[in-house]
Amino acid sequence: YKRQLLVFPVPTVAAVNGHAIAGGMALALAHDFRIMREDLGMFGMSEVNIGMNLPPGFVTILQAKLNPRVVSESAITGRYYKSKECLEYGIVDRLEKKENLLNAAIELAKKLAIKGQDRLILGDIKMTLYKNHYDILTRDSMTDMSMFVVHRMIDMARPRL
Repeated sequence: YKRQLLVFPVPTVAAVNGHAIAGGMALALAHDFRIMREDLGMFGMSEVNIGMNLPPGFVTILQAKLNPRVVSESAITGRYYKSKECLEYGIVDRLEKKENLLNAAIELAKKLAIKGQDRLILGDIKMTLYKNHYDILTRDSMTDMSMFVVHRMIDMARPRL
């Protein structure tokens, strides 16, 4: 789903109403624009905190959308970014009050809708922008979940002290 969303031939807007951790972060980042509540929510990767490797598909979305410093810091430290930090580091495009969040996202989507009238052109532009990332997501979408299951099975088989 993240692969299709990344190159969806119309502008996409995510209204982030709370925490976007791990897969939620990847889903939000796959959108073209992100609006987040100013008073609640965090973005971050929890994998290092729970002893799990980062799936290549997840990493490629992070690399496509975020500053390399934010990607490495979040991946290596497991840091969570609060709303104001998300805006400062370019993880989200703007912050809104809880009561305005959905309307702000809808208004932005309406404003951008004209850019999606020629889906062929916008789809081509997005594919050009994200071709390498799309290919990684295509190649690795089949292995992400199976590798997760394998790692969990290995972890479960380890003797407990």
